[in-house]
Amino acid sequence: MRKFCVPAAILVVMASSCLAQVTFGIKVTVAGQTACTNAPALTLGTNAVLIASNAGAGRASSLNISDISLTKPFDGCSVALYKALFTEAHLPTVTISAFNGTTEVLRLTLTNAAVTGVSDASASNAPLTEKVTFSFERIEIFDVATNTRVGYDLNSARLF
Repeated sequence: MRKFCVPAAILVVMASSCLAQVTFGIKVTVAGQTACTNAPALTLGTNAVLIASNAGAGRASSLNISDISLTKPFDGCSVALYKALFTEAHLPTVTISAFNGTTEVLRLTLTNAAVTGVSDASASNAPLTEKVTFSFERIEIFDVATNTRVGYDLNSARLF
């Protein structure tokens, strides 16, 4: 009887913790695009890599920061993003917020941004989604919980 009770107890604990989990969400807002105010997104990705120099201590390393990509449902914001891509529009700010339930926990603000790509991200027999990629000149990452932020300007290669 003991062999059965322990796995059953673990299963009950795991099931109850799954029911209590808070939903995480991502929203994107593009300045000047009313259809893109708090538009929902599904995933967010970027890559920042420090490339060390092989030339010795006298030579500086370089920082390589990729464009920001997010996957979002096809919605009213989609047409505005395609238009920004087709017209090579300058976007003053793009704000991407991550939420834990209804509480904002992280905010990325892209300044002097542009849409550099829109592609289909849907799996077969799934709702229509798209992957949108933004380039930017400046990025600010703000941790809402700790009220701390860091910003980086790609043009000057400096923190702000």
